[in-house]
Amino acid sequence: MKPHDQLAHDELGEGWTDCYQLASDPKSLEAPPVVKCGFGTFDHAQPFGGVPHGSTTLWLGEMKAGKSRLVLALCAGYAFHGARVAYLMGEMSPQEHFERLLLMSLQLTTEELRDGQHADARRNAVAWLRDSVGRRLKFKAVPITLDAITRAAEWAGEGGVVVVDSVQRVQLAQRGSVRADEIEAAMSHIVTKAQSTRCAFHVLSEVAQAPKEGERNAHQWTKHSSSPRQNCDASYIVHGQEGGTQRIENLDRRRGQRQDFTLLLSDRNGMPMLPMWEGGAA
Repeated sequence: MKPHDQLAHDELGEGWTDCYQLASDPKSLEAPPVVKCGFGTFDHAQPFGGVPHGSTTLWLGEMKAGKSRLVLALCAGYAFHGARVAYLMGEMSPQEHFERLLLMSLQLTTEELRDGQHADARRNAVAWLRDSVGRRLKFKAVPITLDAITRAAEWAGEGGVVVVDSVQRVQLAQRGSVRADEIEAAMSHIVTKAQSTRCAFHVLSEVAQAPKEGERNAHQWTKHSSSPRQNCDASYIVHGQEGGTQRIENLDRRRGQRQDFTLLLSDRNGMPMLPMWEGGAA
């Protein structure tokens, strides 16, 4: 007589899990391993104190709301704390991102960054970024392809981080395909790579055009497709700067309670302040 598990396999095939197996897993109630960025407001807003390995986080917001610079600041924190971080960008250059990191470190304006009065501070910040973040934070300029995403995830590995900025900028080899199908294919690829390599993905999305009357509802944020939200473990809306702070709204979360957080911005340049460098950040 065949054992129960074999009978179930014969009847149902592969891919099934029952409650007996789940209840027998000693790790079923344990907190997942996470990667921390060092920004207390963000880490503390995560149910497990950081972003779980193998998870996918979505970032939404109006153009110029500050999505890219916020995620860039988190990336500097991840790299500073030892994680490998790969940032794939659809618009800006690596040099522009590095300048943003200098501005976040020094809390200077763009004009002040080039001012001879701040030359020594600039040299110190460059040396700090080189030695403390260095080769753990890498940038990939356009184009963003599925192959580039795969290579980035494999390099970052478990406990690492990959940023896709943005999912609408991912180029597929298909021709004549529907835009929504392309975004769904890109998101499916990202989720698969996150789960197989156990690195954490941060995915940025362009937003859909606001309706002529009223504000967007919860389903009108991602441009061209709802697939990014459906595939992510958590999603956030980055709201515009309000004084010296920026409110980030937790729109979705699969595991744990949703929790918004507020980021303190520099009074001088309106950017996030890197908390890792005592020479320039609070």
